[in-house]
Amino acid sequence: MAKTMGKIALKGLVSLVTGSASGLGSQVRQRLAMKGSKVLAVDINHKTIIEEDVELKSRVSFITGDVSDERFLNDLFTKYPKCDAVVNCAAAYRSYNYLTSYLVSKQAVDVLKNNPINAFGVRGCVINIIGLQEKYDQKYFDEQDVFAQKTGHSFDSLDDKVLALAEDMIANRIRSNSVIVPPNSDLKLFAQLVENIIEDQYIAGQIINMEDESRPYLGTVNDVLAEYHVPPEPKELPLIQEPVTQITQQLPEHKASTGSVGSTRTPLLRIDNKKQ
Repeated sequence: MAKTMGKIALKGLVSLVTGSASGLGSQVRQRLAMKGSKVLAVDINHKTIIEEDVELKSRVSFITGDVSDERFLNDLFTKYPKCDAVVNCAAAYRSYNYLTSYLVSKQAVDVLKNNPINAFGVRGCVINIIGLQEKYDQKYFDEQDVFAQKTGHSFDSLDDKVLALAEDMIANRIRSNSVIVPPNSDLKLFAQLVENIIEDQYIAGQIINMEDESRPYLGTVNDVLAEYHVPPEPKELPLIQEPVTQITQQLPEHKASTGSVGSTRTPLLRIDNKKQ
């Protein structure tokens, strides 16, 4: 693998792309194969795929399976024990995307950690996709609950598991990045961004928002919180100069915020009181 300004060549790398039959995953599959990567293309339905380019087709292994099924994932990584990069495009715009990305990443790490450390001190990388919704309504949360019940997983306990997985990835020199993809994004630009993240060994621990011209995500958290009418965090109270005995006015009681940024019920925040 050529070493150029912190980058490695895609040629010869093995990349796993979930949700590869259409949309984001399809573009990534074709882009990585075009650049010489061996692509493990996973999707629950490959019937719609017609790979016209014979050379690209020779670099892609089409694998049909459900990434929410841990038995399938275990069989997948047993059959394909070599992998350098994982791109989680499956269910990118569905409410349970956070869970499917975790399930794939958890099993992928056991494969990635066996890779030799490259010239930049890295063993591999994982890229998670966060597809933004037009709105997060009751239907969105109901879909989460149905999916959790179907798969036997709990979104409420997922945060701790994700944190433990992140620590495992850091300890094993596996880069992890997330890309926020708004609806109707430029798919070719997205695929190019994924390519750059895989190549550039110094991009790690980033959340990149395509809506923000692909710069590292600075966030519009206040706008998101306002949409759900979450009470703002209290401002710091001024320093009281007078003795406490002279205070006659009782300070208002602060009610804790019901939302927490970076949790699991939506890509950006969690609303625990949504069903009240």
